[in-house]
Amino acid sequence: MRPPICEICGREAEETVAFADYESPGLHGPTGHPPGLGWFCRRHLEAARAMNGVSLDEVVRAFGRHQRALRLMALSLFIAASAVLAILGHYLQGGRWLLYVFKPLTTASTIALAAWSRPLTYPRYRTPILIGLVFSLFGDVFLMLPGDLFLPGLMSFAVTHVCYLLAFRSDIAWAPRWLPFALFGVAALALLAALWPGVGPALRLPVVLYAALLAAMAAQATGRAAALGRHSAWLAAAGALLFMASDSLLALDRFGFPFEASRAVVLSTYFAAQWLIAMSVERYHSE
Repeated sequence: MRPPICEICGREAEETVAFADYESPGLHGPTGHPPGLGWFCRRHLEAARAMNGVSLDEVVRAFGRHQRALRLMALSLFIAASAVLAILGHYLQGGRWLLYVFKPLTTASTIALAAWSRPLTYPRYRTPILIGLVFSLFGDVFLMLPGDLFLPGLMSFAVTHVCYLLAFRSDIAWAPRWLPFALFGVAALALLAALWPGVGPALRLPVVLYAALLAAMAAQATGRAAALGRHSAWLAAAGALLFMASDSLLALDRFGFPFEASRAVVLSTYFAAQWLIAMSVERYHSE
């Protein structure tokens, strides 16, 4: 028999439970432990008994999925709370320190969420997403520091969109649907036309290149989701659309159309976008 260690948490176990694949006692390998018989601690014993109609392996996997879901929920709630505190840092008197602490912490936690995904068969999706998130962290720092570091921030996020494009291309052809490219291309041109008078000469080329990358990223993500129809692809597409909305509102606020709630709207859509894209990594190989 195996030692009395809980199959789920590794703590000291109290009793065994026989499952559907249980075989009568006998010598089964060097330990002599019957297949389908598992030890469980007091915390997991009743739940294990309720599942004795399936195999022991299925029970262990089900417990693992449940515990993982709880940890993902806890990390997601932490990201949401950190995002709220970062936004409050823009509005509370003397609260600038909240922005400096919680804006990068929110993105760093989102990186952790994407990095902590299940072991992947196809790292070509997760790796560029992680690199893109890291460059987003650089962009966050540039844009929140005193002084005008808009251009370094813009370039950091441009690298992010290149990385996301590579991820959204990893399992499908370029432009799997033409309509999103047409729609987002027109939207990017309309936005540039509205912003153009307020964009200084030194920023015009970077802004045009950035707008093209942003529109292409959102179009590729949307076309990919429509073509594949997978949950993870739709999560990524929703994130890409929110990212485009966030950056468009940021550009409007900076280049000629300022509004009071801009920082709250821009940051809330940005953090939600990054969370959705990170969750697409988690969901990628569970489908």
